Amino acid sequence: MQIKLHAKGELFKQQLSVLFLFSRSEQRMRLCKIALFFIITCWQSAISYVL
Repeated sequence: MQIKLHAKGELFKQQLSVLFLFSRSEQRMRLCKIALFFIITCWQSAISYVL
């Protein structure tokens, strides 16, 4: 379970870095908000799954 979550986290980080590479600076703020939203939802679902 822990390993699966870690692998998902690594994949997520890779996708985020790719997004940031291709983003322009004026889009970066919006991307940050979207990324933050996804991170929060992922953590909430992960926590509810564990509990």
